[in-house]
Amino acid sequence: MKKTPLFWAIIGLLLCTACHEKDLDMTVRQKTLYEGLEFNEITATDAWCVSVIQDAEHSYVELEYSAFLEDYMKVQLNGNSLFIGFTRYLNLPNNTVMNATIHTPTVHKLNFSDAVFAALDNLNLETDLTLELEDAASCRGGHFNGNADIKLSEASTCVELYIEGTNCTVELEDASVFKGCLNVSGDLTMNIEDASRFTDYWGEINHAEVKVSDASYLNMATSWINRMYIEVSDASEATVNVVESLEGKVHDASKLYYSGNPTLNVDCDETSILQHVEYPNPPKL
Repeated sequence: MKKTPLFWAIIGLLLCTACHEKDLDMTVRQKTLYEGLEFNEITATDAWCVSVIQDAEHSYVELEYSAFLEDYMKVQLNGNSLFIGFTRYLNLPNNTVMNATIHTPTVHKLNFSDAVFAALDNLNLETDLTLELEDAASCRGGHFNGNADIKLSEASTCVELYIEGTNCTVELEDASVFKGCLNVSGDLTMNIEDASRFTDYWGEINHAEVKVSDASYLNMATSWINRMYIEVSDASEATVNVVESLEGKVHDASKLYYSGNPTLNVDCDETSILQHVEYPNPPKL
């Protein structure tokens, strides 16, 4: 079979990439930065693996990385804002090491993008939280006692996050996923769209105002929601447990399942399903 110019171009690119990887210095280096300085806002990008450690006595950043990255790393502290990323796009071999461990007494703003993974399991903080994930970033863990503003986009994922506060806002877009526990004594406002998925485990919520659209999914079957307004549309599905009152709309081939015995004022069109289901009462936290 005759080989086309495109075939030979691809083969050449693969060979060049393989040769380039052989020339890279993969020695693992370590570096400690910003000892004793304060930072409570963290931004990380470019597929770094980040761990945020709550440390009441110290603040510093530990970097562990493949040596060839040295000339491309961009690690900056501007005021109380820490940034970790690269100066340009890099085609990274699979065995590249790029870990950042951040010790700080507190943090209230986290922004992760471009396939960053962030471990927040060590955090148990009395502070408000602003969390933004985009471009396939993901984070795990964290316990925040304060108000929260959470936004996930471009297929990002947040799991095992625990929030306990007065007010909370959640936005999920572009097939993003949230799984956690929200205890909200005031208002919870959520917009779940673009085939995104939201699951709350055992949360207690005073008042929720929620929109679920564009083939998205919401599961709050084990939550305690006193009062709720919900709109489910565009072939989406929601399951909720409501105590006092449930209002809203179910349109465009969507489904709303609810448990509890709330007063009901929900407009359901003929293409959709509104159905009461009997679940065992979820245990209160």
